[in-house]
Amino acid sequence: MEQEKPERQSARVRLLFIAAIIFVGIALVVAIVLLVPRGRGPVAQIEVMPTSEPWTDSNVVFDASASTPGVAPTRVKTQKYEWEFGDGGKASGRKVNYRYAAAGDFQVTLSYEVVDTGNRSHRAQATRMLTAEPSPLAKVIPILTSPVAEGVAGQKMTFDASGAQPVLSPSAPSLAYRWDYEWDFGDGSSLGRGAKVDHVFERPERYAVTVTVIVSDDLGRRGQAQATRTIDVKSPPRNVAVAAEPNGPFGQILAKEPVTFGAKTPSGVWGGEKLVYAWYFMADSAQPDRTTEEPRVVYPEGYPGPGTYLVKVEVYDEYGVKYQVPLSVVTLPIVVGGTQGAPFLLSGGLLSLGTLKLWNGAVGLPLGGSGFSALVGYATSTESIEIDQTAHFPDVGTGGGKVTTTIDKATMLNGTLFYTVSPPFGVGATVGVLLLEGEHSASCRCRIGNSEGPVPFTENKVILGIGVGVQVGFGLLSFQFLLSL
Repeated sequence: MEQEKPERQSARVRLLFIAAIIFVGIALVVAIVLLVPRGRGPVAQIEVMPTSEPWTDSNVVFDASASTPGVAPTRVKTQKYEWEFGDGGKASGRKVNYRYAAAGDFQVTLSYEVVDTGNRSHRAQATRMLTAEPSPLAKVIPILTSPVAEGVAGQKMTFDASGAQPVLSPSAPSLAYRWDYEWDFGDGSSLGRGAKVDHVFERPERYAVTVTVIVSDDLGRRGQAQATRTIDVKSPPRNVAVAAEPNGPFGQILAKEPVTFGAKTPSGVWGGEKLVYAWYFMADSAQPDRTTEEPRVVYPEGYPGPGTYLVKVEVYDEYGVKYQVPLSVVTLPIVVGGTQGAPFLLSGGLLSLGTLKLWNGAVGLPLGGSGFSALVGYATSTESIEIDQTAHFPDVGTGGGKVTTTIDKATMLNGTLFYTVSPPFGVGATVGVLLLEGEHSASCRCRIGNSEGPVPFTENKVILGIGVGVQVGFGLLSFQFLLSL
């Protein structure tokens, strides 16, 4: 029994050694499977849609989705796809779109690169010959009618491309084609379909209208061509009435005074919610003097002098301003008269010569735009007055007597020059001839001149007056102090 123990121990050692070898072998196999790439590396494959030969200027889909990385999916870190289409065009990505501009035979190359988790790069390449055939759409010349280049907002417009059927290329095969028309009106509305369509533009603006003619066949090939026209859509024509509001009497427009202009447009919606008025106070101005959103405007400086001027207003809608398309242009002749004047002036005033007061009435005319007015007037005394003249007779005064001059009537013919300093205030100067009628009398028995008792008299005097006045409309109120010369 003691001799068998070493043999048993030796058998156990051998079994353990064999088990270790088997374990290591299995581990090596697993490591090889997991760490070493399988097969011959990645495989690149190209698929093309449509499967038939594509047309020029039509979309071709190149797909590399069928390519295989050649390593376990868990070991793929990145995949990269690079395309060369044989005409100089390139693209990147698993699935790309491309258009051939010209017909011909082209070699398409796909370069496929796989990087595994160990940062090892594996590459593959595939090529495919492709023939691009001429598109059956050689050109499209759509005819846009009713109208061609202009339209009116809110009114139906007809666009017609049926008069210019798409032209087939001479080399195009004789297959059954389907033609479709799509219209993009450039205003955000839905596409129009058909060779002839109607459309209503809601807003005045400039639009690019594009027609796309699409051709397709039973093989799934599809091509298209486009044509674009620019359409200026304006607001409906409306009449605009413009007037200047008088700033003087009798409907006059006065020089050097603010002038208010007003524009009247028909009621209702007109090209939008707002209108814009561009005012030219001198019609030959290069730029508008004032732009407003209200139909009234004030020209604060006024016109420099009498004459006829042209004022112009351009009316825009809120969209037309952007494109400088005036809806209406109105030119109005403005006839300007004198400064602060009227066809004539009526003047009333009080003239004061000491205790003598005269009411003066006058009529006159403004002197152009100079600010001066000339008047001719007649004045008469308001009541009889007595003037103590004793100081001129010392002997009478010494004896206790008194000499009195009674003016029963005073009249005056005069001329006045009035200047408006700051409307409506001004200054005036009057020159006149004053006629006095009355008598001299004394309170004692004495001689006045060669007579005793009351002595009648009539006397003329040249009078100069200076005063101030206020002109209201065509009336002038004044107060003057007179100086006897």
